[in-house]
Amino acid sequence: MAGSGLMFNNTFDASCSSAYIACIVSAEDELESLFTNSITINESFSEANQANTGGALGNSFSYWNESYSTLKAALPSGDVLPSTDPSGGANWAVPVAYARMLGLSGYTGSPDDAVTLNTYYGWSYGQDVINGVIHEISEGGMGRIGGLGGSGAGDWAPMDLFRYNASGNPDYTNGRDGDTTYFSSNGGSTLSDANLPNKGAPTLSYHNQYDTLDNFYPGDNDDWSQEAVFGTVGGGETLTLTQTELDVMQALGWNLSLKQDVDGTSGSWETPTDWSTGSMPIEAQDALINGGATVTLDSNVIVHSIATTGGSELVIGDTAATTLTAVYGTDLNSEDTGSTTSGNSGDIQVDTGSALQIGYFNETFDNADILGVGKGAGGSGSLRADSDQVVS
Repeated sequence: MAGSGLMFNNTFDASCSSAYIACIVSAEDELESLFTNSITINESFSEANQANTGGALGNSFSYWNESYSTLKAALPSGDVLPSTDPSGGANWAVPVAYARMLGLSGYTGSPDDAVTLNTYYGWSYGQDVINGVIHEISEGGMGRIGGLGGSGAGDWAPMDLFRYNASGNPDYTNGRDGDTTYFSSNGGSTLSDANLPNKGAPTLSYHNQYDTLDNFYPGDNDDWSQEAVFGTVGGGETLTLTQTELDVMQALGWNLSLKQDVDGTSGSWETPTDWSTGSMPIEAQDALINGGATVTLDSNVIVHSIATTGGSELVIGDTAATTLTAVYGTDLNSEDTGSTTSGNSGDIQVDTGSALQIGYFNETFDNADILGVGKGAGGSGSLRADSDQVVS
C-alpha cells in the first residue's frame, strides 16, 4: 500500500486455494493500509483439514528471548508499564519479525510466521478468512502474544504487560484469582470494558486459561474471550477491527494511519475486495460509497462516518434487519486527506426494521439529497431534503 513501509513476503504451499490466497492478500492489504512501520514480514501459508479441533486457524513462529528492561525501552514511550519486571527475571518471548521492527534483533525466520487454515470448518472465503489471517499475523508476525509464564517457569510475552482487572490493577494470574482481565495501555486508568461504550464499542476481556481450581481452558491468553477479530472467529462472520484492537497494536509500537475506505462497486457491503483497502471498513474509518455504485448492507457494523456521492446509493437492511452506526455522522476524521464530500450527496435507504444510528451525543448527519426511512419490504416512508440539510 502506498505510504506504508509494512510489506509481506509470502510463500504459498500447494494446498492453498485461489480463494484462500485472495483472502490472504486482502488481509495483508488491510494491515498495510493501517500501519506504516518499515518492516518486511516473511509469511508462509497452508490449508489442511484438521478436523473438529476447535482451532479455526493456527500458526507457528520463531521468537527472540529478551530481558524485560530491553523490551520496555523498545516499546512506545506513551505506554505505562511496570517499573519492575513482573516476571521476576524470566525470558520475554518476542516474535522475530516484531523484534526486527522494534530494533531488538536482525534475525529473520524461515519463515517468521507460518499460518494454516483448518478447512474442516465452513468458510465463506470472505471477511471471515481475512479476519482469521489478520488474527494470526498480528500474533506471530506483529507481536500480539502473551505467555504469563505458562504453567510455571515458562516465557512471558509483550501482551502480558497490558493485563488489568476491573479495579485497574495489574493481574498476571491468568484467571487463577477468578477475576476478569482487560486490556489497558495507560496503567489501568482506561480498560477495554470502557472503550467509549457510549458509541457501541464492545466490551473486550482477555481469555483466562485457568480458573480458581487450576483447571485449564484451551485458547490463547492474548485473545479476547468474545467474538472479535482478536477473539474467536468463525465461518461466515463479517467482523471488523475495533478501536480497542487498534489501540492494542499501537501499544505494541505499530504506527497507525487511517485511510478512508471507498466502495465504488455495486454489490454487497460485505464483499471485502470492493473496498479500497481490500476489506470492509473498520470502526475507526470513514466509509464512502461513490462512483454511482449501489451497495447493500446486511450486517451490523460501526464506522467512524458514512457518506455517499451523487448518484450513489446505500441500502441498509436489504435482506435482514441491520444497524449501521456512524459514530461521527458524516464528518471526515482528521486522519483523512481526501477531498470528497463529507455528506449524503447520494441516496441512503433505511429499510423497514433497520436503523442508521448517528453517534450517541449531538453528532450531525449532513444530508444533501435523499435519506429514505422505512423503505423496502413494503415500507414507503421517506425523508427527503432537496438542499443541504442537517438531521440531528
